[in-house]
Amino acid sequence: MLTQSQGSNGTACTFVATEYHYHEYEHFDIEVERFLENEMKDQVKDLLQDFRHFRLNRNSLESHEIQDLESRAKLANDTFQAMFRGLLREEAELLGDSISATLRKVDEWMQQCLEVHVDQGRHRHSNLSIRDCSNLLMQLTSEAVSAEGPATWPWVKKVK
Repeated sequence: MLTQSQGSNGTACTFVATEYHYHEYEHFDIEVERFLENEMKDQVKDLLQDFRHFRLNRNSLESHEIQDLESRAKLANDTFQAMFRGLLREEAELLGDSISATLRKVDEWMQQCLEVHVDQGRHRHSNLSIRDCSNLLMQLTSEAVSAEGPATWPWVKKVK
């Protein structure tokens, strides 16, 4: 099952593969698989290209292209705002330099997030109550209103 994560304004930002297994036990386990660094770099590059293509070329786009490209640029911006909270201060930081210089800057932000905030690989949370399970799922898939540092959901590949 794919669940849609939402930004703080309620707009959809991404999909996370979430697998649920029904059972009659009182406790739950959650296995979280986060994207590896090289997977994130590929995704970030694609998002950055989508964002820049629309923002830098919107005046020369055909009318039939605008809606799709604008939607992709918004998805990229929402994802970057969540991923790099506290590092990305304004959209112009993603537009001013060449694509290669911007990718280097974004890569530095990724490294900072990976060192401080984001665990990579698989993690298992065992023997959770239904409330703890629900709270962890909310943390993994939602945008916290008052959170500092990056949101978790952009880094999550799969929840089981």
